[in-house]
Amino acid sequence: MAFLVPLAALVALLAAAAIAWLWDYAVVRLVWRPYAIGKEFRGQGIHGPPYKFVRGSNDDIKAMKEEAEGLVLDVHDHNHLPRIAPHYLRWRAQYGEPFLYWFGTKPRICIFDYELARQILSSKSGHFLKTDPPSTLLDVVGKGLALLDGID
Repeated sequence: MAFLVPLAALVALLAAAAIAWLWDYAVVRLVWRPYAIGKEFRGQGIHGPPYKFVRGSNDDIKAMKEEAEGLVLDVHDHNHLPRIAPHYLRWRAQYGEPFLYWFGTKPRICIFDYELARQILSSKSGHFLKTDPPSTLLDVVGKGLALLDGID
């Protein structure tokens, strides 16, 4: 009988940990944080397509790319954006510049102003780091100058 009390306490502890993890992951990361980020950017005047649970804007992007597959481009025109990334052009016209869209649960801000992009990317604040390339890319091209970040 003395063995059942610690087992019940262990089960209760594991259930509490599972509920805490579920709250943090499902509610905070997948619902609250995207809502708060979207509200903060709307308060700053940056709008965009609404966040959809877990999928973000991915379904909209896929649908727009499927629509653009039949688009015939002029051979002499080097503007391939309507075929490759039609969502950027549509959302730019709909929401203005810059706009916020969702890559799954991660927010992305799209800017078209070259000067602003240069200013952001030349910032030494450390906020804009290169992401680690996939290992398959490293196998093909190696870790060359373009993939270095700082002094390696």
